[in-house]
Amino acid sequence: MPALSADSRGQLSMLKDLLRGHRPSDRSDSIRWRWTSDQLFTVKSLYQLITDAGLRVSMNQHIWNLKIPVKIKVFIWLLLRKRLPTADILLIRGMHVNQNCAFCAILTESCDHIFNDCVYVRFLLLNIGGSDTTDVSTGDVRDHWAETTEILADSSRKQGLILLAATWWVIWTDRNNSVFRGNPPNVTWSLERVKQLISNWTTML
Repeated sequence: MPALSADSRGQLSMLKDLLRGHRPSDRSDSIRWRWTSDQLFTVKSLYQLITDAGLRVSMNQHIWNLKIPVKIKVFIWLLLRKRLPTADILLIRGMHVNQNCAFCAILTESCDHIFNDCVYVRFLLLNIGGSDTTDVSTGDVRDHWAETTEILADSSRKQGLILLAATWWVIWTDRNNSVFRGNPPNVTWSLERVKQLISNWTTML
């Protein structure tokens, strides 16, 4: 068996840390679908799940209508439902993780913090022509997206949503590189990547 690389050993060590607080039961493993009463998967339940219990929320429709890669659409959908595995969620689930934001290293990492309140994301948005998140009254990342969907001009609205999607995707990938690979965020590189994504996706409008 080939020796593990330094990067792989680091990821293995982090995985062990994550699993250290887990207490497995003696029961046999089973697959359960949490969105049906009998815990059995159905296509109907999946459809209801991704359309918010069957209701086509306008905020979600804007996600699927954007001409950006599907994986980014799914990421935004999870973010707006606050289902990303941020530190605050993992702590609630009983996992032992570093709760500090990977960017400011001061406040607890949460969807609202790293995508809306953190000085890092605010700097990126301001330097690509986005709105200052301090203008969002509630500090809720969903409100920032919702306010952008309310822009009347179709082209300006789509451009604003692409700007947010690109910034948030770079924030998430940089966060993961920091947490799992130990690569500290570099705001200059982050800004360049955001600009490149916006340029690529704007040509698809």
